[in-house]
Amino acid sequence: MGKVVTTFNVTFFVRKDRVVKGEMPIYISVNLNRQRLKIASKLSVNVNNWDSKKGIPKGNVISVKQLSMKLADIKSKFFDCFHKLTMSKISFTVEDVKNLYFGVDNSKYTLMGMFEYHHNTFINKIEPSTLAKYITTQNYVKQFLKDVMKKSDIFMSDLNLKFLTDFEMYMSNSSKSGYYSNQPNTLTKHIVKIRTIANLALRNEWIDKDPFAKYKVSYLPTNREFLNATEIQLIENATIENPMLKIVKDLFIFSCYTGLAYIDVMQLSYDNLSIGIDKEMWINTNRAKTDVPVKLPVLPQAASIIKKYENTKLMKVENGVFPFLTNPSINGQLKIIAKKCGISKNITFHMARHSFATTVTLTNGVPIETVSKMLGHTSIKTTQIYAKVVDSKISNDMMMLREKLGNKQEIPTQIRAVN
Repeated sequence: MGKVVTTFNVTFFVRKDRVVKGEMPIYISVNLNRQRLKIASKLSVNVNNWDSKKGIPKGNVISVKQLSMKLADIKSKFFDCFHKLTMSKISFTVEDVKNLYFGVDNSKYTLMGMFEYHHNTFINKIEPSTLAKYITTQNYVKQFLKDVMKKSDIFMSDLNLKFLTDFEMYMSNSSKSGYYSNQPNTLTKHIVKIRTIANLALRNEWIDKDPFAKYKVSYLPTNREFLNATEIQLIENATIENPMLKIVKDLFIFSCYTGLAYIDVMQLSYDNLSIGIDKEMWINTNRAKTDVPVKLPVLPQAASIIKKYENTKLMKVENGVFPFLTNPSINGQLKIIAKKCGISKNITFHMARHSFATTVTLTNGVPIETVSKMLGHTSIKTTQIYAKVVDSKISNDMMMLREKLGNKQEIPTQIRAVN
């Protein structure tokens, strides 16, 4: 937190070494505690009409009286800016007073202001569901500021290691946050969004140093749910009459056989489809989330779905492949499809991506390096999180090894009895 404001003053002085035609330029001295700024006022005074001790014009001529009024007005406006910042309960610097005086938008330099700047800048560049997550993080930060720091906002320059660690502790304690006790990875996601806001300020040179320089962001390993081959087949072969559910089913199965995320499916256009070196259909696109290039051959199951929608309208993008549906709408409809198929898992559209990585590719022997490329990952470590090697794959691999070794397995009686 910034230093408590104790003194503020505005005075004027002249530069006698810059006299032009008997006129000296007048400068403004803005003082906040030990901070001082010298600003050109763009006004001047005759060398004979300045009281250096008092720092004011002297004389009874009209021009001097008018100059005195202008200087008094400047001083009054600086004090108005000072009082406005004081009332905002935000720690501030003399530079912030100057910015407010000259009409520079100080809100861009505050944490809440940066959130709003982010929302307005990326409203048409990121999915509404993603934007909603940033707004949720902003609301948590706003509540933290109110409860812990007793402020409505802070300047970005006050975003530091202590703020981040205090925010983390606050969010971990439901009785303090008033919301819920966040799981470690959920907390991390909020911290990551704050880091995005800080990086935006850094890129715009609105802050001088990275507040996350000494803060380590890390996720705990998690189990990503996926559908096994039987469950995918249940959905793929399900007889569905409802037109909306039919589209949702097709989009989900398409993702199961391509690994494309929701936004990439919605933005897929015929411009992304081509004939590859194997004379088969390929998808060439960039992941919306990371802008990483993705090149993957289209499996027959996915190709047939593309063919099915070639004359359909209501696409999200020009020359698009599929009709547009919102992610929440799809996820809601998937619950109905899962129930109809007797699948108890909490199915979401993103589960199709996990299923492609695990069930469709890795389980069938596709090397993890290849899977990583098709998913658009920049690191195989990321792929390892998504792509679990299921028991059936391990069993098949070990069965082959047993056959090579030629040893018959003897199972103890106790184990047979238990199983």
